Formats: sequence, C-alpha cells, structure tokens
Amino acid sequence: MSALRARIFENENDLAALCALIAHARPVAWQSDYPGTMDLRELLAEPAVQNSTRLWETENGALVAYALVDESSNLLFDVLPEARSPALDAEIFAWGAECVRQRNAETNAQNTLDAVCRVENAERVAWLEHFGFTRQA
Repeated sequence: MSALRARIFENENDLAALCALIAHARPVAWQSDYPGTMDLRELLAEPAVQNSTRLWETENGALVAYALVDESSNLLFDVLPEARSPALDAEIFAWGAECVRQRNAETNAQNTLDAVCRVENAERVAWLEHFGFTRQA
C-alpha cells in the first residue's frame, strides 16, 4: 500500500466514511460491536471526541483506518485488512497515548489508555498486548 496521510476528523462526510469503513474492516458478525455506526454518531457529536479522532487515508483520499479516544480514555479503532502494517499500528497507538497525555495534562488527571475487544479476536488481543495493554476480566 502506498504512503498514508493522517488528519483530524473534520465533518459529517468523515463520519459517513467511518461508518462505511466498519463494513469493510470487520467480519460481518462483528460489525455491530462497539463502536458501531450509531455509537460513532453519538461519540462524534462531542467536540472533545472529534478532536481526538484521527483518520488515515491513501494519497487518493480513501479512508483506510481511524482511531479515536473516547471521553473514558478508551482507544477505539478499525483498519482495513490490506492497510495493516507495523508502522500504522505504531501510529495508532502513539495517537491514543498522546490524546490521553494531553487530557491528563489539561485536567491534572492520571488516566491510562484503555481498550476493549472480543476475547476471540486473537489479532486485536495480540496487537493490544504488543503495545503493553494487559488483560482484565
């Protein structure tokens, strides 16, 4: 895949692209998992979440990944299978960590970056563990 460019969430067109991405990035049985399309609409109604949402696009402007940090410091993301790479993985994690660092600095909090996924999503579990997340019940 060619070089990707990252940018911040901008508008309703981005929301539509995020919702469409879910259909291509997740197995059919997981498409309603959190965050689903309705969840994204609710989350992205909040300016703070809009500001913590990053999109990755091809040179042609095709959306291939997004990552956002919700108001509870959860990293939520989806990536098209053909766009997955160690470099993009690192960017997604770095984005999430930076969002939490900024919020902590602004609010004098000590939140950690968290994430959730299906236990049977071995690829996502391995991704999270690679970046230092630990399993919790």
